[in-house]
Amino acid sequence: MNLVAKYKPEYTRRTKEFFGLTAPMFLEQVFVVMLGIVTTIMVSGISQYSLSAVSMIDSVVNLVSAFFAALTVGSTIVVAQYTGRGDHDKISGVTAQAILLSLVFGVLFCVILAVFRIPVINLLFGHAEYAVIVDARLFLGIIAFSFPAIAIMMTAFGVLRGTGNTRAPMVITIIINVVNVVLGLILIHFFGLAGAAHALLISRYIGAVLGVVYILKTSKTIRAAGIRAFRPDFAVQKLILRFGIPTSVESGTFQMGKLLIMVFVAGMGNAAIAANALVGSISGILIAPGMAFSTGAVILVGQRIGRDETDDVRKTAYFSVVLAMIVLAVLCVFTFIFMNPILSLYYTTDEILTILQPVLITLIIAMPIGWSASFVTPGALRATGDVKYTMIVAVASMIFVRVALAYVLGVYFGLGILGVWFSMYADWVVRGVFFLNRVRNGKWQGRAVV
Repeated sequence: MNLVAKYKPEYTRRTKEFFGLTAPMFLEQVFVVMLGIVTTIMVSGISQYSLSAVSMIDSVVNLVSAFFAALTVGSTIVVAQYTGRGDHDKISGVTAQAILLSLVFGVLFCVILAVFRIPVINLLFGHAEYAVIVDARLFLGIIAFSFPAIAIMMTAFGVLRGTGNTRAPMVITIIINVVNVVLGLILIHFFGLAGAAHALLISRYIGAVLGVVYILKTSKTIRAAGIRAFRPDFAVQKLILRFGIPTSVESGTFQMGKLLIMVFVAGMGNAAIAANALVGSISGILIAPGMAFSTGAVILVGQRIGRDETDDVRKTAYFSVVLAMIVLAVLCVFTFIFMNPILSLYYTTDEILTILQPVLITLIIAMPIGWSASFVTPGALRATGDVKYTMIVAVASMIFVRVALAYVLGVYFGLGILGVWFSMYADWVVRGVFFLNRVRNGKWQGRAVV
């Protein structure tokens, strides 16, 4: 009782602070995931080939987005630390240069994938069914033009979150996802898969415009001085990329690994592709709060570093992990209880359900145990500036654990996507052990921006 009385005020304060910051991000993630499910349901109603094609192209889009993470994460870390110090001029300079860089990166990837989409799809998914390949070419040919919008939107949201403003990105995200679903319902009816792609394209540009307009006209923390603030400042850009590039390499390798695994899955047949896509869609619901907690850890730890409160970093990291584990456990229990009603929302066949159900059960068991330490902890480490260590661990674990085991278990031993998902659980455990040990030993100290 004495221990409870002693620590209750501290944990109550931490809980209020954490949920006050992460609740909007959590709601944003849930909203995105739920509307993503609606989109998946709409696409699955076109044909199972369309669903498989969108699933494959999503892995390509996620890989491209990983490069944009160099700007998103780098600017979030730098802005969070300057926010902790109260340096608004530095925050504004970082914001303008991050948005400028995002535009350059976005246009570059747009041109590359718009021009080379057919050879890219043939290289990665050439052994998939021809009907799937045709749909994949169509879908990528349209959404490649959304890459500039994705880059700008991600960067704008990252900057705002770094200042502690998590509500504006939430509101904008809700708006663009509602637009995407409404337009999707209309355009899919007339144009099929092309309609779904155009709805996504339009909604992303709306999000990019709203993000930039909010920063320039409404934000009380960021004070961009009109168009002059967007003149290239290579010193500031170098600072952003100093923290962003290792994270981008980490995220890029992660997505490349997932893409390679998707190549393995594509060779397992269309039912396996569809089942894998559906499990991935459901897992998105489960990790929604975890992703919010990971970003929250970046913001809180970054601001503590800016205020020179390094003694509190370790407690904040541990608290974030434990809280994420508890919330994930609750969500997984509800998912297990309502598994059949959830699956009934999707268009599935008996063959797809036979493959899907065992994988979903293992996911429900593994996620509360392994996911939080694997993804929330590195967020805290990155916020301290310890980005190279998280990159090395994540890249090594992806290559030598997740990808290697996915081939051994899924392909060589013939376990299919069940083996693929077991490789992911092993990756979580390995990453979590290394990251938690890094937080404990304190070797992350001394790498801050300010």
